[in-house]
Amino acid sequence: MGSSEVSIIPGLQKEEKAAVERRRLHVLKALKKLRIEADEAPVVAVLGSGGGLRAHIACLGVLSEMKEQGLLDAVTYLAGVSGSTWAISSLYTNDGDMEALEADLKHRFTRQEWDLAKSLQKTIQAARSENYSLTDFWAYMVISKQTRELPESHLSNMKKPVEEGTLPYPIFAAIDNDLQPSWQEARAPDEGGEPEHTWLTEMLENWTRTSLEKQEQPHEDPERKGSLSNLMDFVKKTGICASKWEWGTTHNFLYKHGGIRDKIMSSRKHLHLVDAGLAINTPFPLVLPPTREVHLILSFDFSAGDPFETIRATTDYCRRHKIPFPQVEEAELDLWSKAPASCYILKGETGPVVMHFPLFNIDACGGDIEAWSDTYDTFKLADTYTLDVVVLLLALAKKNVRENKKKILRELMNVAGLYYPKDSARSCCLA
Repeated sequence: MGSSEVSIIPGLQKEEKAAVERRRLHVLKALKKLRIEADEAPVVAVLGSGGGLRAHIACLGVLSEMKEQGLLDAVTYLAGVSGSTWAISSLYTNDGDMEALEADLKHRFTRQEWDLAKSLQKTIQAARSENYSLTDFWAYMVISKQTRELPESHLSNMKKPVEEGTLPYPIFAAIDNDLQPSWQEARAPDEGGEPEHTWLTEMLENWTRTSLEKQEQPHEDPERKGSLSNLMDFVKKTGICASKWEWGTTHNFLYKHGGIRDKIMSSRKHLHLVDAGLAINTPFPLVLPPTREVHLILSFDFSAGDPFETIRATTDYCRRHKIPFPQVEEAELDLWSKAPASCYILKGETGPVVMHFPLFNIDACGGDIEAWSDTYDTFKLADTYTLDVVVLLLALAKKNVRENKKKILRELMNVAGLYYPKDSARSCCLA
């Protein structure tokens, strides 16, 4: 009889290996259409940073233009955090049909509607689950209002195109909330090790109990009574989750598993996964492990602030984990931040080539970068996103890809092993 011990296996899972191998054939065909001959397909990864609704729309623009220019078909990995993941998931649920995606986006923001009743119904339904958390509330009551669509897709919807290699292999980032010190500060444990219920939770519990007692009338309509009961249960659960600051609750399949040596992992009944944008607002760490053998990274930064903060954070992450990453002097990053261009090419002695594309840049925005940032501020509600505002952002994101197509093709040729002038081989250069 085999051992029940759980093993951490380094490298890629066989399913990913198989999908990436099938994707190579599509990449080679795409490179040939771009007039790039290669015996082996280089591994190219496209990354989208976070940035709420701004990142969602801009990422759709990037993917749409990459598809139009024949570049998306040459991509092996597609990774994102936060707002970018909304766009990436839409790509798969629509089988890569960017024209349909754009049309749907414009339609949603033409209507200027949000179905509150349907969103509330979905949230109440989710609250009936044991694993209900603030993530459910956020998805159905906040994100659905911002994007004007209810999240209905699942990872399983992506399975067929990913396995067949017809679309890039997707990677979505999440971090363990319980192991994040800055988040744990909001969860003060009591003597038993469980977070305390705040006055908010107690108030909601008392209000719910009183409300339910008032509903215990002998001739009450059973259907209405059940609906109110579910509503009260939703309010109660949401209050408890808020007091504990519980996000992304999911069962831990390693809970009390005798074969795992990591006691921190095996001692937790549930895991709480939150948006990776709260740590490093970029999926760089997902594609940098040498096991994925990525040759070229196209990093699209949709930040409203410093577009090089993600580079700084990634540099620090790679230094601590001994992962190859191009080194850039802090003084140079500070200089670039004052007037960002549309594209930067970073190269190190080892590791992948990195092309970094700030959304708001002097090439596309001229001297109005601050005005663009204010218009698309992260915390602005969807109500301010009229159709004209959405179309302008889409056009800006597309322009950043289109204007840098030659540079992307040049680096594609380089990683494919073809000759190109020596001046492109500097350790770090501004394109």
